[in-house]
Amino acid sequence: MVGCVVLNFNDSKTTIELLNRMKNMKSIDMIVVVDNCSTDDSFSVLKQYTSKKIQVIQSEKNGGYGYGNNCGISFLKKNFDCDYILIANPDVIFEENVIQKMKDAFDEETVIVNWFVSLFLHRISAGAGTIA
Repeated sequence: MVGCVVLNFNDSKTTIELLNRMKNMKSIDMIVVVDNCSTDDSFSVLKQYTSKKIQVIQSEKNGGYGYGNNCGISFLKKNFDCDYILIANPDVIFEENVIQKMKDAFDEETVIVNWFVSLFLHRISAGAGTIA
């Protein structure tokens, strides 16, 4: 099972765009959106996207990027039997085959993979378009 953490802070629009791209990906089994104590209406807007595949939670405090992602990782570990946990920033763009390539690159042990958007943006800015 592959879980994905998406951290949101005051940018539900970009987060929703990512959810719309990921919700039909068969290689991702569960998505948890962590609202990092947004000061706008992001949490209530994102809650509307809750489904069998998408869970929306709110961190107890805005403790920064690491804290918010750790909340999502803890939620996935506690509630789902994930073999892999990915972290995707809301503004990242990738194709579904990237998930399988990443799974193939790791052994069968549970692995937590950190995806930093800068790696993808570098490839995109180099003219590669979306990550394939």
